[in-house]
Amino acid sequence: MISQNALDSHNLTLCPAGSVVLSSRAPIGHLGIASVPLCTNQGCKTLVPLEGVKSEYLFYSLLRVIPELRAMGSGATFAEISKSQVEGFKIPLPTLAEQDQIAAALARALAVVDAARRAAEDRLAAAEALPPAYLRGVFETADASRWSEFTLGALVRSPIRTGISKPGSPTSNKRCLTLSAVRGRTLLLEASKPVDVNDSDAEGNWLQPGCFYVVRGNGNRELVGRGAFAPDTLRDRMLFPDLLFQLDLSEAVDPIFFWHLWCSAPVRREIEARARTAAGIYKINTSNLASLPLRLPAIAEQRLIAYDLSLRVEAADSILARCREELAAIEAIPTSLLRAAFNGGS
Repeated sequence: MISQNALDSHNLTLCPAGSVVLSSRAPIGHLGIASVPLCTNQGCKTLVPLEGVKSEYLFYSLLRVIPELRAMGSGATFAEISKSQVEGFKIPLPTLAEQDQIAAALARALAVVDAARRAAEDRLAAAEALPPAYLRGVFETADASRWSEFTLGALVRSPIRTGISKPGSPTSNKRCLTLSAVRGRTLLLEASKPVDVNDSDAEGNWLQPGCFYVVRGNGNRELVGRGAFAPDTLRDRMLFPDLLFQLDLSEAVDPIFFWHLWCSAPVRREIEARARTAAGIYKINTSNLASLPLRLPAIAEQRLIAYDLSLRVEAADSILARCREELAAIEAIPTSLLRAAFNGGS
C-alpha cells in the first residue's frame, strides 16, 4: 500500500499519523491507517480525518465501498481512481461515541472472521494436499520402481500425431477444440470454435472417442503436457488442433490408471524437463513425447490400483468442494458486517 520508494519520489504527499491511506492504482483498494507520520507517492490517496472524525471509523467507512471504488478504476496503462472519485463518496457521520462503538464492534467481528478464514484456508490447503499424497503413495514407492518400463510410443496403437491448424470462421459448420478443453480427466467439448476447414482437410483430424489428448505447447511450463480423454461417446463430430497430440492407448493400458500416472509428480517432472521454449512458449515435440519413459504393472494390477485411487481421489475432491464452499461463505461475511454497521443491514 505504501511505496517503499516513496521517499525517493518527486511526487510525495506528507500525511500525519492517523491518516487513512488508500491505494488508488492497481491493485486498487488496499487500505490502512498510518501509525506514524509518513510520505506516500502518487499511487495512493491520503485522507486526513477532520476534527470530529475518528480514523478507525473513516477506515471502515472506506472499507465498505472498496468494491465500488475498484469498479470505477480505469486507465490505459493500469487501473486507477481519481481524487474526485474518492471524495465523491458520502459516509454517515454519527457522534464520536457512536463512531468508536461502530469501529470497535467491527474490529472485534472482523478479527473473528479473519481467524475463521485462516482456519478455513488451512483446511483447504490440507485437502489440496491429499490427491498428490495419494499419487506419491502409489507412483513413488519401491514397488513402483520394480514395474516394467515402457516408452509412451510403445503404449499406443498408432503413431502420436497432432491435429489441424486452421483459422477461425464464424460461419463454418465444423468446430475445433481449444486448449481450454483440457481441464480435468475428460475434455470439455464446449471449449471449441468454428474453423475454416474443408472436408478433405478435416478427414483424419476428428476427435476419437476414448483417445487421450495432450497439450503440445503453452506459455506456462506447468501446463505443457497436460492431458484429458475424449468422451467415450461423442454426440457431434469435433476436430482437434495442432496444439494437441492424440494418443490412442493400447489394450495394455488401463485408461484410469494412465490418468493417475500421467498426473503423478515423476511424469510431470519428466515432461517439464523435456519442454523447450521459443519466444516464451514451452513445447514438447512428437519425438521427446514418444520417448517418455513410463513404468506400469500388469493390466490386472493397473485396474486394482485405478479403482482404489479413484475412490480416494473422489473423496478428496468432495472434501475440497466443501472446503471451498466454506471459505467462500466466510469471505462474504465482512461485506455483510459492513453493510449492517453502516446501513442498518439494508
